[in-house]
Amino acid sequence: MARSRWAPPPKRTRNTRVSATSSGRRRSAIRPTDRDPPRGTRGASRAARGIRHGDRPPTPAGSDQGSSQRLARSTHAHPVEHQARPAFDVLVTRNPTASLAPAIQRGQYALVPQQVVAAIVEAVQRRTHELTSAVRAYSDHDLALPASLPGWSRLTILCHLRFGATMTRRMTLATIGGQPTAFYPEGREIQRPTTLRPAPGESSRQVVESLAKQSAELVDVWAGISVNEWERPVVESRDVGELRRMPLTIGDLALLRLTEVEVHGTDLAMGLSRWSTEFVQAALPRRISWLGRRAPPKLDESADFPMTWLLAATDGPSYLVRIDNARQTTAHVASVEATAQHRIQGPNCDLLAVILGRSVSQELHAHASAISSIQQTFPGP
Repeated sequence: MARSRWAPPPKRTRNTRVSATSSGRRRSAIRPTDRDPPRGTRGASRAARGIRHGDRPPTPAGSDQGSSQRLARSTHAHPVEHQARPAFDVLVTRNPTASLAPAIQRGQYALVPQQVVAAIVEAVQRRTHELTSAVRAYSDHDLALPASLPGWSRLTILCHLRFGATMTRRMTLATIGGQPTAFYPEGREIQRPTTLRPAPGESSRQVVESLAKQSAELVDVWAGISVNEWERPVVESRDVGELRRMPLTIGDLALLRLTEVEVHGTDLAMGLSRWSTEFVQAALPRRISWLGRRAPPKLDESADFPMTWLLAATDGPSYLVRIDNARQTTAHVASVEATAQHRIQGPNCDLLAVILGRSVSQELHAHASAISSIQQTFPGP
């Protein structure tokens, strides 16, 4: 396993910044965070050892204090020593079936380490409480206004988040019970459009309260999960092969749920806080490891290989993404001084925003062509 190497930020280079908006934040192409399990045919990631988190943040008002305490006891039963490294490392293998199958059969393969599950779940609770508290202060007219996500209203996002809470709970229970499951049991193309709007006769207020209720029920299920159950692999019920090509665990479902509430919370354009540290540290390496695996990279016939991008972090490990002559994508932790065709330098939060197609801060330094290159080659979050 390659270990991340921490290094001080390098001197600024003469990179061309992308244009800034009037709010001081720059925009890149915004795309919905599709909650479906990632697709891809090659590569796999193995979780490195997690970092130990500090004091538990206060439980938001109205949350299940008892559930939170039970969850903490189960997931912190075996703490690990603190390490100056992110919660995850990236390791992409060329033969995922051969390398992962034995571990999955033993029930030992966990993309989300047990030591960070409690922090992820707490972050989901905090963000959900912040989000639902904010939307309750808005009128039905305000909720019907466009969100910052093109083509989506605020109400569309709330309906999407509600369905995600419901299906994450059902998928978790099915996996614990040893049953196959799917995020869209009726098929994505058929079912997804109906999940993005209220039920007939349902008001915006009812959608908000339903979202809060479904989110609380999800946390109740998480509170009863034992340490080993977080590692259980999710089995796909539909014969599409997504989870067979890229296995996920119950712990991964929690991380995907955190992605939804963090990113779409910002998409609501209601002034919610920036993404949490727990989310950025966990999601950035996972998203990097998924590049080229959820879907094949989009490449021009005239593309020159190898193609390389260095995501140079100023507050953590850097990552080198590479497409070789065989058009296979790999990613690994690299030196901040590593050579690449495209260099994108900034804090982890901005590097994650580039991959997810969201706005970035003035701290990101990159040629506009570097950002457009990685987003066009690996479209969609």
